[in-house]
Amino acid sequence: MVEPSTIFDLLVPSNKLGLEGSAEYIQSYLIDSKASWLRLKFTQALQAFCTDILENNPSLVFNSDDFTFIQENALSTLLNRDDLQMEESEIWYKVIQWGKAKTPDLPFDLKQWTEKNFLDLKTTLDKLKVKPYQQILESNLWNNITTKNMAPNILISSIILSARKKIPAQLPVRKVYFINPSSIISDEHFTEISSWTDHHSSIYNVTKIPYKFNLLLRRSRVGFTRELFHRLYNNIPRTVAIIKFNGTNEILGGYNPLHNDDSYYEKRLRSDDTNLLIDEFEDSIASS
Repeated sequence: MVEPSTIFDLLVPSNKLGLEGSAEYIQSYLIDSKASWLRLKFTQALQAFCTDILENNPSLVFNSDDFTFIQENALSTLLNRDDLQMEESEIWYKVIQWGKAKTPDLPFDLKQWTEKNFLDLKTTLDKLKVKPYQQILESNLWNNITTKNMAPNILISSIILSARKKIPAQLPVRKVYFINPSSIISDEHFTEISSWTDHHSSIYNVTKIPYKFNLLLRRSRVGFTRELFHRLYNNIPRTVAIIKFNGTNEILGGYNPLHNDDSYYEKRLRSDDTNLLIDEFEDSIASS
């Protein structure tokens, strides 16, 4: 049976060659017959992307046009962070907007709000803040907040957290979200290969692989000859070649950090259910 990843890889050459009928057929086949595979692969990439935003630049979430659609548990997680890189007043404003969007039948004009409207918003937010919405707070808490801001050294009964840390705003370095293009090796193999090539002291987590692996050649799709290999690989730096031998679990791999030449650095991977054994080889696939 042909692997879904192999079928998916056919989309690129189909589009490049202008084979619209072929591309449409492949897309329809994947959607109709391999929907679970598509959901898994793309959900993993999307999850990694969103997690990275939350970890490295959570203020982007607050400034999103769709902020009011965020789930309550996700908002709670964000508010517990100490590195939002926003003024507290901005955060409070955004939270109030979220609460108003989640509370039905609130008048647009604040002057038209009734006591019930404030109580409804209080129920939605449970704890959150700020003037002119102090009616959603317990009176003692509002007084303590005011006192703390005016005279920080005076003891108060409410627990009020210190201001969040402020560091110069900086977007995180763009990361590549990993999708396994291989029908031979697993995601875990890719984490080890990425770590080897970087001389990384520890193995990357699969969600933190800093590279995008583009498939150049797959024997099951286009065959394999020395000439074809060199035609596709020559003049392309940072290439990885993986070969699996028929009838065994032996996998031979090579990595070339430069343009393809005779200086290939090889490693052999032999895998079973529990471990991965690594040996180094002097010969390269380029000279075989």
